[in-house]
Amino acid sequence: YNTLGYAYKVNGKYKEAEEAFKKYMELAPNLSNPVDSYAELLMKMGRFDESIVHYQKAMEKDSAFVTPLRGIGLNYLHKGDFTKAREYFEKYFATSQQVNGKTDALSNLLFSYLHQWDMEGAMKAADRHLAFAEKEKIPGSVVANHFNRAFISAENGKLDEAAAHLNHARTANESFALTPAAKGTNGVNMGLFEAELLARKKDFAGAARQLEQIKALIDKRGSAFETKNYHTSTGYVELMQGNNDKALEMFQKGNPDNPLNIFRMAMAYEKKGDKANAKKSYQAVVDWNWTGFSYAITRPQATKKAM
Repeated sequence: YNTLGYAYKVNGKYKEAEEAFKKYMELAPNLSNPVDSYAELLMKMGRFDESIVHYQKAMEKDSAFVTPLRGIGLNYLHKGDFTKAREYFEKYFATSQQVNGKTDALSNLLFSYLHQWDMEGAMKAADRHLAFAEKEKIPGSVVANHFNRAFISAENGKLDEAAAHLNHARTANESFALTPAAKGTNGVNMGLFEAELLARKKDFAGAARQLEQIKALIDKRGSAFETKNYHTSTGYVELMQGNNDKALEMFQKGNPDNPLNIFRMAMAYEKKGDKANAKKSYQAVVDWNWTGFSYAITRPQATKKAM
């Protein structure tokens, strides 16, 4: 029933997902995980206060189960109470017995500042995240940190700073003992971001060449996920040139569950003058109701557009 609930949730069938999770709670009344799963669904549905209550119930059933602290923090984040959200992320960091949990807490602290569109606060949170990742020797988190900084700088209009952070990310990716698969995926994503940076600088010929090189690499690797990311970046380059129809064609081939792809699709609709689809897409970003860098960097902008 847990697996069934998540399957329905992923497909947007929230009524069926809710029935499955309630059955899961009925069958295992003494376990915390069924309540935690249901709380996650409630958050996804935008029922934030109910979700908080169920996350609290999950912890009451198992005092060692601390990940609901993240869920409570996310609910407050979506409610716009950034101070309260950060209180729970700090509790999650302090009580988690696993390094991955602490890293997750620091990531969500960083995201909280992006949701607030506080770029200075975000960069300070990124400093703390990086220091912890380096101290605990978590190479993947170090690479992701530099890459996120590059994107934040680009969104803040600091393109040279973004390029510098991208170079740091590449150096880390090449020097650390990551798996070949991880290094390859990171390399592809960085290459796509470089194309976007060139487009931001109005070097569309350079962006096209970069995309062509990365496309050849992706085709060789045969990754459907990377192909979707390629379409998102290609759509962005087309969008920057004013080719709205071509951009939409690319975004429709991108990941439909990626807030960044949905947000850029909304931008294309808006530039095209399709206000109805633009507002619908912006609202879809606002209502995505989960976590992650792509959501944090797009939700505050989408919220203003969806009003």
